[in-house]
Amino acid sequence: MWGSVLAVDVALLAAGYPAAAGRDWDAAVASGARLLLGGEWSWSAAVTAGGQEPYDVPGWPRRPVLQPPYVDRPGPARDEGPLRQVWARYGVVPFQQRDEFTILRDWSSAERTGLRVAVLHGPGGAGKTRLAAELASRLAGDAWYAGFLDGPVSRDEAEWLAGVVSPLLVVVDYAEDGKAGEINALLDTLFERAAPTRVLLTARTLGPWWDDDIVGERIGRAEQRSAFEKLSIGTG
Repeated sequence: MWGSVLAVDVALLAAGYPAAAGRDWDAAVASGARLLLGGEWSWSAAVTAGGQEPYDVPGWPRRPVLQPPYVDRPGPARDEGPLRQVWARYGVVPFQQRDEFTILRDWSSAERTGLRVAVLHGPGGAGKTRLAAELASRLAGDAWYAGFLDGPVSRDEAEWLAGVVSPLLVVVDYAEDGKAGEINALLDTLFERAAPTRVLLTARTLGPWWDDDIVGERIGRAEQRSAFEKLSIGTG
């Protein structure tokens, strides 16, 4: 098996355990590492014993906050219509390079730190979701934390995103569908990040949801105004 292992001495975190007094997560991880690497034990294999719910990592979300840019198609395709079978995030059709993608790559450039927000708007079927998915996929390959926000996030999850050390890309698809409040709360949380931080919204149309509910909310905040951009996409 290939991958990374995090060994934790759970006894040092257990409430009421005598040795746990004054100990913390860092101490428990250090102790777990000593058990594996300290030479006191000889290890040839490791198995899961089962029957035990996993311990939550302190401060870590209970679910992935961002979903992968591309996802596997679930189950037999016979239950899906033709358009759903070639859904942009299935990635079944090879991506075709286009000028809008070059613009998105330039917009997301890590050379500019801090928060930048763009709305990619155009008619249905123009390729907005696919462009966003391809951008997120390539940035993830460059060590960004990048993906789609597929549902509302809690305050704790937003604050966790703000604490991510790597560059960050958050994609909000169909942003015009009553998501302005959620987007504003996320932007407020991410604004202080120093690392490159990009929030890409996709929408079929612009209107009050963008001009008033999002950009208008920040008219009095000169330090935020320059972060917002509109990128149009055609049908060609």
